[in-house]
Amino acid sequence: MKPPFPHQTEGVAKILATPRMLLADEMRLGKTRQAIDAAQQLWASGLVRRVLVLAPAPVIPVWADPDSGQVMEYLTVPAEVTAIRAGEVRTWRSGEAGGLEWYVSNYELMRRKDRFPTYARLCGPDTLLVLDESSCVKSPEAQQTRLAYELARKCGRVLLLNGTPYGDNPGDLYSQAKILSPDILACTNWYQFQSRYAIMGGYRRLRRVLVEGKWVQRREPVQVVGWANLEDLYRRMAPYVLRRTMAQVFKTLPPRLDPVPIHVPLDAAAWQMYQAMKRDALVALADGTEVVAPQAAVKVMRLAQLTSGLLGDQAVNDAKLGAVVEWHNDQMAQRPDFRVIYWCRFRLEAERLAAALSPVCATRLLYGSQKPEERSAALALLGPGCDRTKPAALVGVARTGGMGLDLSGAATVVFVSNEYSLLVREQAEARPLGPNQLEACAYFDVVAQGPKGQRTIDHAVLEAHRTKQDLAAWTAREWVKVLED
Repeated sequence: MKPPFPHQTEGVAKILATPRMLLADEMRLGKTRQAIDAAQQLWASGLVRRVLVLAPAPVIPVWADPDSGQVMEYLTVPAEVTAIRAGEVRTWRSGEAGGLEWYVSNYELMRRKDRFPTYARLCGPDTLLVLDESSCVKSPEAQQTRLAYELARKCGRVLLLNGTPYGDNPGDLYSQAKILSPDILACTNWYQFQSRYAIMGGYRRLRRVLVEGKWVQRREPVQVVGWANLEDLYRRMAPYVLRRTMAQVFKTLPPRLDPVPIHVPLDAAAWQMYQAMKRDALVALADGTEVVAPQAAVKVMRLAQLTSGLLGDQAVNDAKLGAVVEWHNDQMAQRPDFRVIYWCRFRLEAERLAAALSPVCATRLLYGSQKPEERSAALALLGPGCDRTKPAALVGVARTGGMGLDLSGAATVVFVSNEYSLLVREQAEARPLGPNQLEACAYFDVVAQGPKGQRTIDHAVLEAHRTKQDLAAWTAREWVKVLED
């Protein structure tokens, strides 16, 4: 086992001294290890008997895989580890009985009515609750967030882990702070938080309010258009937060290069199909009512599929596929040991690309529901201990395979297509970074365009990510503006 870095030792000390805190280190600085080391010291001191870890489903193997999970890797005390996933519960033990109990599961299972009581029974004064990727519980009204409040109130210690505690939206801190303790912000609800820190505006609606004993109708702002008084917010949060960046901790790391677009024109047939789908989407989106929003979301997704050569579960064009394979061959001609990570949004897209690249170099697929032995082989291909003298390509689905991994055996990342979630994008970008990286990291975005360079939805997604917007939260009206370009 490698000894911890100095910043990790400092982080463990902060966790031990702060029963309820947010560890907000930048991605790839070892937040998981710090949580594991701190939990073991708390157990040895008699302060914790059990650890309940909740994380996005794709991150569970990072914690609790019996062969490659970090809990087993960094164990120094007797422990029993139970991984709870949909349709599967696996338990294994290290050392003698009576050690530290670990339970690792995901948010999706936690919010099910038939499962939540199980998690609640695990919580108590001697339980450490770890909420990994705590931005998953940032929405004040979401059921997932309300259930996290309930679990946190029962536990003696609470640790939130989040490499991006908020992007350009300080409102993301409200629920995370409330989970730690309602006393931190001294706001009884989200609306009080808004009145203190948010600048309201945007669309207005009629609302009945009681004025001097009479009900009257008033138009009120319903949209946050800015933020104020943030110094007070950060001052209140400061004692409960530890944040370090990669540049602060490792001052001699190779640089991270700016993304470069790879433009791919669609042929006439593919462009005609795209235009037809775009017109259909605009008709649905322009309705403007909440009822059509789910249908509109599907239509926008279809546009993204078409730029990737797909429609539903069918392949309909090879524009991106052919361009990426040609680009890959050019790179290998210049560098025979070329090693690269390709991130895709759609599994079929990833499967097609992996099949096309497999005759050229060692190629592995990475996605969320694959067999453990397949996943282990994929991670080994570009992991820190890989053979860097041979060419290799890892083709992954970003949403289900792009979190919590060390893929520093490659220094080139290509986004063949992009997820709407800013969190997924940032997680996928971070996979090759860290102390095991030996080269400057280069990033590329494959962007489909019309035969004459016309814009597609790929342009909108890429521009939103570069300005730190989360398209997953966009409304139907915001998509209308994009599609009318």
